[in-house]
Amino acid sequence: MKYNYTATPLVGLIDTGASDCLFDKDVADDLGIDLQATSVIRHYVGIDGEAVIGYVHQVSIQIIQISKFSEWIEVEAGFLDCKLPFPLLGQSGFFDNYEITLRRYRGKFEIKSRTYL
Repeated sequence: MKYNYTATPLVGLIDTGASDCLFDKDVADDLGIDLQATSVIRHYVGIDGEAVIGYVHQVSIQIIQISKFSEWIEVEAGFLDCKLPFPLLGQSGFFDNYEITLRRYRGKFEIKSRTYL
């Protein structure tokens, strides 16, 4: 099953070091996702060395603060049964499907769809 997140916009982080896109239980609840209703379970280890279980689901998200990019992004995301400070957009599903250009010195980033390339 695929879920579209259309509730209150989230502020997230682009994380080049995250293997997957990660969201917490609150986002799963907003989407009506039963965390354990998946056959894909992964173990994630944070910078503190603690391991948590992630329940993987397909979701569609949209980056709303970029004027030239309005399409919905299909990502496979790990939903954690804990609270994250921010949702994370990681390698699998995000960086491996879109061209991402980071311009940190300007405080901006750019996303290009594979259909554009």
